[in-house]
Amino acid sequence: GDDLSTLEYGDETIDAFELGVKTTLLENRLELNATLFHSTIDNLQVSQFDGAVGFNVSNAAQATSQGFELDSRFALTEQLQAFASLAYLDYSYDQYDEAPCNQPQANAFWRENGTVNGCSQDLKGKTVIQAPDWSGAFGLSFSAPLGEQLGLNATLDANFRDDHFMAGDLDPQTKQDATWLFNAQLSVGDVSGNWRLALIGKN
Repeated sequence: GDDLSTLEYGDETIDAFELGVKTTLLENRLELNATLFHSTIDNLQVSQFDGAVGFNVSNAAQATSQGFELDSRFALTEQLQAFASLAYLDYSYDQYDEAPCNQPQANAFWRENGTVNGCSQDLKGKTVIQAPDWSGAFGLSFSAPLGEQLGLNATLDANFRDDHFMAGDLDPQTKQDATWLFNAQLSVGDVSGNWRLALIGKN
């Protein structure tokens, strides 16, 4: 008896432009890469939790994603390599005037109207879900032979993500603060790559 038309949504189309450069310097010890990007998305497909049984897909009218990415690798020695990356992302709705209410808005709408039916918000100019402004990483990677048949590898890296929303309705309670994540790995394996034993730590 449900109205199945509420489950329908349209195609998503993207016009994307990228400009990039890849360079090697210092006798190939240093690699630097950079990318600029700009994308316009029509009928952006968004997934919203219905508060009961699952997620419903619908279309936001338009969004723009633009920014840049940088990454580099530098061979400090034959065995030790450093790597780093940095990205900036400006990803926001150009038009989305019938977005679902978040919980505080729904509560206020209920108090005023006695129902949440018809509650919506305009997200024009607001950020898209899971879109931190800044993100980046840096770390070190070490490799060395252990005799003729084995090799040792060790990696340590740190990853940063700026604050961002975890829910598409941009409920303030779902905003994730900026975070750092640290990972480490120590492994031993045969030089042919058929097997590897690793101790891995992530957070």
